[in-house]
Amino acid sequence: NWSLLCLFNPIVLKTDVVDAAEVIMIIEIANEILTVMSFIYQVFDEVREMRQNRLRHERFVVQRTKQLEMEFKYLELLSEEEREFLQKEQTAIKKSKSVYANDAWNYFDWFSIAIMSVTLIVHFVIKYGFPDYSVERGILLSIALVIVWLRMFKFCRVLSTLGPFCVIIASLPKDFVKIALVYIILYVPMVCTFFH
Repeated sequence: NWSLLCLFNPIVLKTDVVDAAEVIMIIEIANEILTVMSFIYQVFDEVREMRQNRLRHERFVVQRTKQLEMEFKYLELLSEEEREFLQKEQTAIKKSKSVYANDAWNYFDWFSIAIMSVTLIVHFVIKYGFPDYSVERGILLSIALVIVWLRMFKFCRVLSTLGPFCVIIASLPKDFVKIALVYIILYVPMVCTFFH
């Protein structure tokens, strides 16, 4: 839907035929409705995933805490190392977070949902209120489209052929920050030296 939303940008579609323009307008409105519906579904799906992960984690914490309490009943039979291990495990379970919070792709999902919501709002405001700014709308739609397509990597990481590539691409931002930091450390003093 997002690809079609970018495709039906007024800059891309210019026609002099009245019948074709009416058909394109109907298709465009139908696509906008589908895009909004898919956006709402994505938000609800992400909230559902977050909630299910939290509930699953809470059940695990309760279950594992009960198991540890059962093991603590036999504390006098345990060695000092076993007691220490059980206490460390109990502390680790209390501090543990759900799997959802540990997966960076979920943060990227929320980032993309935020970008999509801003894009949809700007799309409708510009299209129906300020049609002179359709170029800016197209640029914003293009950025949102790239981010939406990048979300596909989250689902491709389970495939044996694409999984390693997804891991490599997910590690690129860390590498980019390191390279940018080195570049800034080397470039800024040089600029200050030569343009002083």
